[in-house]
Amino acid sequence: VFDVRDADWAHGFAWAPAYLSHKGRHYLYFTANRGEIGVAVADDVAGPYIDSGRPLVAADAFDGVAIDPSVFRDEDGSVILYWGNEIAHAVRLDDDLVGFDPTAVVSWQPEEFREAIMVHRRGSLYYASWSADDTRSHDYRVHYATGPTPFGPWEHRGIVLQKHPERGIVATGHHSITNIPGSNDWVIAYHRFAIPGGDGYRREVRFDRLHHREDGLLDTVTPSREPLR
Repeated sequence: VFDVRDADWAHGFAWAPAYLSHKGRHYLYFTANRGEIGVAVADDVAGPYIDSGRPLVAADAFDGVAIDPSVFRDEDGSVILYWGNEIAHAVRLDDDLVGFDPTAVVSWQPEEFREAIMVHRRGSLYYASWSADDTRSHDYRVHYATGPTPFGPWEHRGIVLQKHPERGIVATGHHSITNIPGSNDWVIAYHRFAIPGGDGYRREVRFDRLHHREDGLLDTVTPSREPLR
């Protein structure tokens, strides 16, 4: 639906996009140039997506490396962008969703944070989750924290998803979490080394149930080898 090389400011190295449908338009947030984030917009979900004409997050504009964007729309309609490697960043996007006030960026360093931070909300509680270690490592895993706002302050709660080597499952990370509309069911999507014989460059996408407990914490996900039904 979009080739990053069509952006005047980018020359390649596209990965880890995030998508949002908002007020009848479609937004694609993407990594380019190994450390910048852009946004392209379309009137149809299948594109064509037109680049905004500049990096949304330029290289070296903030601490860490600008990769792995994710977007969260809160119940009041505001949309927040998250990104980062080593340092996590969050900012409320402008109404057009293609810009933000750089002085409003909130930065912090979650426990064992490497990359791929995202936020979801259930009731009045916000959940930040992120990947630790390296995507090429067997120990790639997902931590999470809870907080009262989409900007924290965050209380680290531990690991929610990690390897099960005795079942051939390793490198479970770089995830996304969503609610199934009209239900109280939640799903976590993530990648891991492909079975059999995978590695950091041969991976497969998986889906598993995510369960919120009555006390607000998350049950540890048991990664499956069977399709989610």
